[in-house]
Amino acid sequence: MVRPNSGKGGFGPSGIEIDDVGHYPVGGASQGADAVEGMSARMDQMKIKNSLRALMTRDRNNRMVRRKGRIYIINKKNPRYKARQG
Repeated sequence: MVRPNSGKGGFGPSGIEIDDVGHYPVGGASQGADAVEGMSARMDQMKIKNSLRALMTRDRNNRMVRRKGRIYIINKKNPRYKARQG
């Protein structure tokens, strides 16, 4: 059932319930009160690149390591620079 959106919650055009601000829920069926934790987990995902040469120069704390036959760039001080080749 699609209800008209009055700006105070309700249902969106696809029948998905939206909050009072007009945002769709994030996180799927297991969404809980800690949706902020889910966002930080998604922000820390690793980049997958064909070449890591340019990514090595982005930060001086980047380290290139080889684990299980794959090449990774890790950065313990700023984890947003994580990357894997392949």
